[in-house]
Amino acid sequence: MANQVLEIPQSFPQGSFKGRIALITGGSSGIGLSTTQTLLSLGCNVVIGDLSPPPSSLSDVASKSGAELTFKKCNVADYSSLLALFKHSKSHFGAYPSLVFANAGIAERGKLFTFDSPETDPSIEVEPDYSVIDIDLKAVVSTVRIGMWGIKQNSDERAGPDVGKDASIVITASMAGYAGQGGLPVYNAAKHGCIGLVRSMRFLAPAQGVYVSCVAPAITTTPLISSSLPYVPGSESMTQALVEKAFVSAGVPMNTPQHVANAVVYLMAEGSKASGKGILCQGGQYADLERGINATRDAWMSAEHARMYRSGNKPTKESMGAAKL
Repeated sequence: MANQVLEIPQSFPQGSFKGRIALITGGSSGIGLSTTQTLLSLGCNVVIGDLSPPPSSLSDVASKSGAELTFKKCNVADYSSLLALFKHSKSHFGAYPSLVFANAGIAERGKLFTFDSPETDPSIEVEPDYSVIDIDLKAVVSTVRIGMWGIKQNSDERAGPDVGKDASIVITASMAGYAGQGGLPVYNAAKHGCIGLVRSMRFLAPAQGVYVSCVAPAITTTPLISSSLPYVPGSESMTQALVEKAFVSAGVPMNTPQHVANAVVYLMAEGSKASGKGILCQGGQYADLERGINATRDAWMSAEHARMYRSGNKPTKESMGAAKL
């Protein structure tokens, strides 16, 4: 059975997130910025964590809807910095966020598996730059962990405007997490890890009132695009505009950041129904890849192995969330 294109609204009811609190890592540019703008326009209060502050124009968006924006400098690879970001939400808004977008990310760093001369290349003596793992996977795990902790604090203290509402954590994965690319091996590994996290949290998080999902963008017109190409000599000087022009000339379908932001807001609005979803965003169109994978399990796993998988994956006490954070 073929998967179906998913219809995602390109606009949302005015005030549909009125008074709620969202936290967005990497919210000052690209997909994070577009998501921030959309949520603010819908009345949602937003905490941005990023290395650089967002554009001042966001203040106008917030004032028009009666929402509030606050920024705190954050290095997501530093656990204490990330925890301080969530605590900033508590001190500023009186509650932790119940809507979390684990979005901050970077592209591939260096050439880990290509050597000038295997016998003489000195790079093998030095540990490679693994910051893509630290930021694109480890920091995502930390964001989900702290996010769930904060949501539990809200519930225990009956604090904030979102008590009793579905809490949502959305992760920025990538199409590269579903279909690998030869030139981005470590980035691919990190994004596969994000998808694995979503699949596991589908069993663990709902018992705590939290619903974890992800967006999986294909090529998107963000600042990251110029640093996300497979390495070729001379590509270091390519600007975002030049890279985008090359993709367009080649007929490659591209997302705008707003296309992806709409999928993020859709997942947040879906609440419990979004649990475990993985939304591919490609050329402004969408598909729930996790739905397609689950629906065709018998075909790619074999009917017998799928049966054994299901029998061994029945919810247990721990997988239903009995384990304490």
